[in-house]
Amino acid sequence: MSNEFWAEFNKLLTPIPEVSLEYRIYYNESGDITGCSMQDHPEGTHLVVSKEEYDHYFLYRIVNGALKKIE
Repeated sequence: MSNEFWAEFNKLLTPIPEVSLEYRIYYNESGDITGCSMQDHPEGTHLVVSKEEYDHYFLYRIVNGALKKIE
């Protein structure tokens, strides 16, 4: 087998780096949530939140710069 084959084979054995996620909720001046991201973050006013808060973002709004559950 050629060296090229073994070079490609060894690439397959290289571990895939673990992706680090940061959960963000973006909001406007009124406290309305305008978007969410977990990677490749856009610019904007945001809060870093837990995965559970991120998954249920529609239950919240932003009050005085903090996440507040809608009653």
